[in-house]
Amino acid sequence: MIPHAVVVDASVVIPWVHQEREPFAAECLEIYRDFIAGNIQAVVPQILFYELSNFAASRGRKKSFPAEQLKELLSLDFSVHALKPGDFLEVAKLADEKKITAYDAAYLYVAGILDAPLFTSDGPLAAAWGMRPGGHVRNYGRLRSNEEPFRG
Repeated sequence: MIPHAVVVDASVVIPWVHQEREPFAAECLEIYRDFIAGNIQAVVPQILFYELSNFAASRGRKKSFPAEQLKELLSLDFSVHALKPGDFLEVAKLADEKKITAYDAAYLYVAGILDAPLFTSDGPLAAAWGMRPGGHVRNYGRLRSNEEPFRG
């Protein structure tokens, strides 16, 4: 069986190693379990790795640097969708249209061109995704139970 492609952002991935003050940690961990089991393919734009590094650096300024947590996330077998220079014009247009950051728009763009569900716990990004399959991470269980079919 070929795993279903699912685009996930940093708000879904960080709780895989850090659940403190994460209101949707349980839903994020459900995605993680399916990813590790090979039931889904976690697709990300390369911006995810900058966001994970930023999480570690900012956490390091407040507490101790979470090197082991960062190493664990960086060792996962993500399917990285590399954006080409020409894609960034489309990402910028999408960010402007949806009134979100270009960082968040990169996830929307990748999910859109792959025709894959996007999952996030970021409210504005989920709103920008709209009514397409996926959206807020709290919808993952419903999609997973086939009430709404996977695509991709």
